[in-house]
Amino acid sequence: MSDARLCAAAGKRAEALELQRLTTVYHPLEDRMRLSGQLPSGEVVLLWVTQRLLSRVVAHLLAWLEQHSCADAGQTEVVQSLARPGGPGGAAPETPVPASGRPFLVESIDFSSSAQAVRLGFKVTLTPGEIKEIASLSLRQTALRQWLNILYAQWRQAGWPEALWPGWMTGAAALMVAEPARRVLH
Repeated sequence: MSDARLCAAAGKRAEALELQRLTTVYHPLEDRMRLSGQLPSGEVVLLWVTQRLLSRVVAHLLAWLEQHSCADAGQTEVVQSLARPGGPGGAAPETPVPASGRPFLVESIDFSSSAQAVRLGFKVTLTPGEIKEIASLSLRQTALRQWLNILYAQWRQAGWPEALWPGWMTGAAALMVAEPARRVLH
């Protein structure tokens, strides 16, 4: 998708830019996460995100989960186990979104939320001095937990500091040792 088409779509309506599927992969040469996101049109957007930016976003996502989790600790553990890859309700592996298309370095991520879901708006510089949201990702609680598990697995692969991740995530990592490095969430 050309920059002009991305700008035009961003100006018209945000729904057109909602990512339908997402593959999250750590790239060691870039020392960044690459989010390959598929738009409703089938086109792919490559979003490169730094550890610094992801750390800030993950903190907001985890805080939202804590605020919207089940009050009963037993219920929370069941919900968390359902969201783990390979768990009873976990995401089944799918074909990764191809890493094709023009890459964008994400400069900021807008975080918004409701009681039901979170929304991440990925902003990049398309022309000097012009920052635009080119894609967004909306996740309900279970999908968010699944994506955080995928992101955490890639985070560990990167060797990035794990201090911001809660015990229910770091404990689940030991169960996912045999999991593939790439996961797709849609």
